[in-house]
Amino acid sequence: MANINASSEIDQAILEIKKTRAADLIHNEFWYGALLATEDLLTSVINAKVKNNSEKTRTIYSQIMLIVKQNRRILNQHGYKFDRKHRIYFAIPGLIYYLKRVRLSAKKILQR
Repeated sequence: MANINASSEIDQAILEIKKTRAADLIHNEFWYGALLATEDLLTSVINAKVKNNSEKTRTIYSQIMLIVKQNRRILNQHGYKFDRKHRIYFAIPGLIYYLKRVRLSAKKILQR
């Protein structure tokens, strides 16, 4: 249980760093860097939720998804578009989460 909590805290700290990086890049109008940072943040928050679907993680996920969506609107206004994979993440995040959970479960079963 201690490993899960430590991992969760590390993942949360990493998400905070990535969130701050994306915000700084947008604030300073480094649009392409902001696009990459936001895509990275989107992928990371979904992966963190897959690894640890606690109440705290779900709360952080909801907060970060709002930020990512806001960043997406700003970037779209400046002509930057997310790549295909990340557009799918936006369209159906629940399905992506579910598929990643199935993959993780299958991997654990196969390792036994």
